[in-house]
Amino acid sequence: MAKSKGILLTNDMELDISIVRDSNGLIVSGLQIGDVTQQNQKIIINASKGEIKEDPLCGVSAQLFVESEDKSAFAREIRGQLQRDGQTVKSITVKAHEIRVEATY
Repeated sequence: MAKSKGILLTNDMELDISIVRDSNGLIVSGLQIGDVTQQNQKIIINASKGEIKEDPLCGVSAQLFVESEDKSAFAREIRGQLQRDGQTVKSITVKAHEIRVEATY
């Protein structure tokens, strides 16, 4: 399976579940599968180092950069972490309350 495919989460970071039943009422599917690239970007940007137990060095800790005037340092950290995750980063734009990322696996 490609790294960009996986279990989808809702905007509230909960499992995206849509139960489908067969004619006997048995569940045949439930978890939504799709492109998780943007979802992974959001998780990496918001996570602090140490929060993701499978990779304790993963995470940008966005809350640490909220008050910072150095937007370029924030963009560099995002770029580095996404590249570390295997993404090819085309561009990152950091403004007051907006982060735009163009990156793919």
